Amino acid sequence: MAFITVYFPKKIIAHVNVNWLSPVKVRTTLIGGEKKMLVWNDLDADEKIKIYDKGVSMSTNPSNLHQLLVSYRSGDMWAPQVEQIEALRAETAYFLSASRKIRRHSTTASRDYELSASWSRGQVHPESRRGGYPVNEFVSIAPSVRLGKDVRLSKFINLYGCEIGDETKIGAFVEIQKNASVGKRCKISSHTFICEGVEIEDNVFIGHSVTFINDSYPRSTTPSGELQTEADWKVEKTWFEGSIHRVRLHDSKQSDHR
Repeated sequence: MAFITVYFPKKIIAHVNVNWLSPVKVRTTLIGGEKKMLVWNDLDADEKIKIYDKGVSMSTNPSNLHQLLVSYRSGDMWAPQVEQIEALRAETAYFLSASRKIRRHSTTASRDYELSASWSRGQVHPESRRGGYPVNEFVSIAPSVRLGKDVRLSKFINLYGCEIGDETKIGAFVEIQKNASVGKRCKISSHTFICEGVEIEDNVFIGHSVTFINDSYPRSTTPSGELQTEADWKVEKTWFEGSIHRVRLHDSKQSDHR
């Protein structure tokens, strides 16, 4: 036996009453809306669904203060035709349909994985996938990404709006945002985050778990307390050049990382 109350968004409340020990079998669902009410009775063979034109009307007009503020409305009842299908048959048909969809999805995922593996081996030129948007559990590459020749991509990466130079290797769990660029023959190690405004020149090595930033004083809200948007801050650009890994921020401050 259980009594459950569930609160949903937009002030929707559901009450659930289940009792496996009750000697009386009741399989009824009642849905009350602003305009009409619906009753589902699974034990009724002919009229499982009944829609009632029943509800309340509220008046806030000052001229009607002498009347009741809440008036009850009761109209017609409508019972639409419901196709009679045996429950076990419906469940079996749904299971078979879901199995076919899963099989098709698995075939597509395997094909995408083979394609991403070919990229990683440098066997597929990026032009061959311009028409698609490969997204699966292994890789997510937006159509706006510009990949050079013989780019090697690992699993679990997220690239969008960026540019990757020829013969560059991208490790696993790497995200590269829009308006970021990586030069030729670079190596981006795993778990690295390259944000907007970062430009990495040719022949640069980025170690594991490197996180770039594009704001010296990041904040989540504006002075008025609202969440910041792209219009509320200015990207500070960062360049990495050669093997010195020199960082140049947008405000011309410089620092060397050897």
